[in-house]
Amino acid sequence: MKAITWIAMIIVTLVMLMGGVMKLTGNEMAMASFAVLGLPALFGTFIGICEIAGALGIWYRPTSRYAAMGIAAIMLGAVYYHVVHTPIT
Repeated sequence: MKAITWIAMIIVTLVMLMGGVMKLTGNEMAMASFAVLGLPALFGTFIGICEIAGALGIWYRPTSRYAAMGIAAIMLGAVYYHVVHTPIT
């Protein structure tokens, strides 16, 4: 069971770091969803910082619970965006 937890944490860390770096570098594809929602680019930068902080925070025991809750909130927002604004074809 411990190995599954480690693997899950590694996958989440890599995905969050990748997404956060893409947002911080201003990647058009990563920032497009914020424009669709009518949010400023600065919000995309904020989310990128939060993604990186969450990815690193889940490895530090005192902050891992809060980091996981932050990642969950970001992912709920992403799910909302895709359900409402991405057509299913």
